[in-house]
Formats: sequence, C-alpha cells, structure tokens
Amino acid sequence: MAKTEERIRELRHQVWNKRKRKIKSISIIISIIILIVVILNTKRILTAIFWDMELFHIKTVKVIPESARSLLTGIVEIENPGNLLFLDIEELHNRVSKIREVEKCSIVKEFPSTLKIMITLRKPWILIEKNRGGIFIDREGKVIESLESPSFFLKVSGIEIDRESIAEDELWKLSVLQEIEKWYNFYNLQRYFMMDKITITKPT
Repeated sequence: MAKTEERIRELRHQVWNKRKRKIKSISIIISIIILIVVILNTKRILTAIFWDMELFHIKTVKVIPESARSLLTGIVEIENPGNLLFLDIEELHNRVSKIREVEKCSIVKEFPSTLKIMITLRKPWILIEKNRGGIFIDREGKVIESLESPSFFLKVSGIEIDRESIAEDELWKLSVLQEIEKWYNFYNLQRYFMMDKITITKPT
C-alpha cells in the first residue's frame, strides 16, 4: 500500500514537472513574441507618446539673419512647424539650400522647443550687362537680386546667362574674371587706373 501511494506521488510529481516545463516554454514563446512586436513598433509607440507633447512643440523659429525670414515662406511653416523631435533636419536643409539667394545654411534643434536656422546669403559680385538691363551674379555665377547701386560694381559684358546662373560653357569666363580681380588687387593696380568694365569675347 505504501509503495502504491509513493508511486502515485511520483507520477503526480512527474506530471506536474511536465506541466511546469510546458508552461515555462509557452511563457518564453509569448515573451519573445511580445518583445518582437515591441521592437518592430518602437518608432510608432514613441511617436504616439511624444507627438502631441506640448513640451516638444516648436514655439520659436530663430532665423539668422532676420532679414532672410521672408525667403523661407513656403519652405518652413514659421507659424506652426510641428514637433521638434520628429522634424527631419536633413530634408529641411535640402529645401532651404535650394533657395536661390541662399549660399549655405545650418539648422539646429535647440530643445525643447526652438528651431534655429542660420543662413549665409549670396552677395552680388559683378554686374553682367545685357540689352534688357544689368544682372547681378555672385562669385559662383548665380543670378541674384541686389538693392545696391549698380555703379558700385564691376560691369562685365560677353557672358551668357542660362536661367538662374551663368551658362555651363561660360564658366571659364568666371575663372578669368576671378584671376583678373586677384592680380588687380595683389599689385594694387587701382593706384594707376580704376577697373570699371570688362568685355570678354574669346578665351585668348
């Protein structure tokens, strides 16, 4: 009788151990599935948590210089630019860099709620004379607008403009002008004559 009871207890213990191992295996599998789901949805979960948080809502957009703020109209939503955490700096940088008047820019997130956009504007270098009037270009040959008087700039003729910049096959003329300016200043030739106008017709 004692042996029978001991055998029953042993069988019960074996059954319970099997159940525990099965429960443990199921628990591990469920835990792994939950972990995978969380990992795959981390971005979505974080977005859901932080997207509407007032703390990271952009309250201030600093534009340096302030005069460049008007150039950003339509590029940056100055009034309601969104959440600073999820703002794509690289994509915004690409859009701002495509503005004709912008030479280069730098964009910084200042947490928790400030976006800082620093812009270097193109500066007029010379005035290209055309039948329809003068066209200002910068040192890279980009066409820009200028509020300054044309009388303060070197006037150049013989350069073709292709839309918003010097035509590609005319870029050698830009290099020639830069060399002329370099040596004109190096030898201080303005002591002897003022360079007011240059006409370029041939490479020679």
